[in-house]
Amino acid sequence: MQAYLSKEPGIGGTIKNRLEDFLVEEMMPDGTLLKLDKKVSHPSSSAGDFTHFILQKKGWNTVQALNEMGARLNCGPKRFAYAGTKDRRAITTQLCSAWQITPDQLKALKLRDLQINGAWRAKSGLQLGDLAANLFTIIVRGAKPRSSARAKKISKELKGAFPNYFGEQRFGSGRANTHIIGKLIIRGDLEAAAWNYLAFSEGEENPDAHRARERLAKERDYVEALEYFPHHLKYERSMLRHLAEFKNDYAGALLSLPRGIALMFVHAYQSQLFNALLSARISRGELKPAKEDWVCPASKLGFPDAGKAKRAAKDNEKGFLCLPLIGYETTGLAESQESLLRREGITPKSFLLKSLPELSARGGSRPALAPLKRFSFAQKGDAATFKFLLQPGAYATSAMREFLDEKKG
Repeated sequence: MQAYLSKEPGIGGTIKNRLEDFLVEEMMPDGTLLKLDKKVSHPSSSAGDFTHFILQKKGWNTVQALNEMGARLNCGPKRFAYAGTKDRRAITTQLCSAWQITPDQLKALKLRDLQINGAWRAKSGLQLGDLAANLFTIIVRGAKPRSSARAKKISKELKGAFPNYFGEQRFGSGRANTHIIGKLIIRGDLEAAAWNYLAFSEGEENPDAHRARERLAKERDYVEALEYFPHHLKYERSMLRHLAEFKNDYAGALLSLPRGIALMFVHAYQSQLFNALLSARISRGELKPAKEDWVCPASKLGFPDAGKAKRAAKDNEKGFLCLPLIGYETTGLAESQESLLRREGITPKSFLLKSLPELSARGGSRPALAPLKRFSFAQKGDAATFKFLLQPGAYATSAMREFLDEKKG
């Protein structure tokens, strides 16, 4: 159980009951808020092979939406880029870019629950992080009556920031085993990692997939599994084809996955370790920077700028406390951090993977707390509406657990 920063019991209720209950509007680096259903005009570059466009989607994740657009335009997904990923179970806006696809081609697309709110020529494509913030509007269903005072008390306890945990979606929907696969990879047990990805069935929501995974776990026959594994499990089938041809080549099987998918396992494990370090720090009440901790300054919007993190020269140094995202370049860990790695059976150098160098993780740092800006709360009956602005990479679900959970135990 991850430690809470606030002590007041939450208002109860649940989120994401309907797509309309979770709205995300991206803010561009220049401060422009990409509002839902609002068309945006932007001057086009006189030269350039890229188009920037505002994608509004409902019930799609970012990658799925861009893949479908690429299929309709008869081009590969590598032509597209985006500043940040957005939830599937939501209605969202975001800035994307496309290479050698015109604004008119994008505007002409007719896809269910996808729309283009603006498109213009640009000199370059986007990279992850090319956004300023995300504005969330979240409706909670089943909240306790008259919760305004309680929400206000929790907000006061948080003092404008919440624990910057990675949210549950980081660890995979349904099976929630992404970080477990990553841990097995980092510990060098590639066979167990491959089998966990292929055959772990707990939490599998699709009945056909659940049966296929259970059967594979029992029979352990790759060739036969290709006959019954559902075709929508294309990544699993890719691994099965490799193992059917090259038995016991588990490194090759993992590398048969798209690099982004395989890296997701390692990054999820890094995230799990970060969450554990942050929870322990909160439990000890040590949220002020100590000497040799990492600290970073604020950005123009007042969010932590982790890219400029440096070691604190003294206790209580001004800035935002950052904790390590452990990787092979991580040094100077505190004893409590070293202790966690000993319990995990790894060292920072474990993230330098000789058998899978493509998946090696350098490491970095992440702010311990995430500012909660433009916060508001309103309630009508058992429906409570939260609205707030978060920095890129912060999880709204991690903010909401402070306001919803009972915090027992």
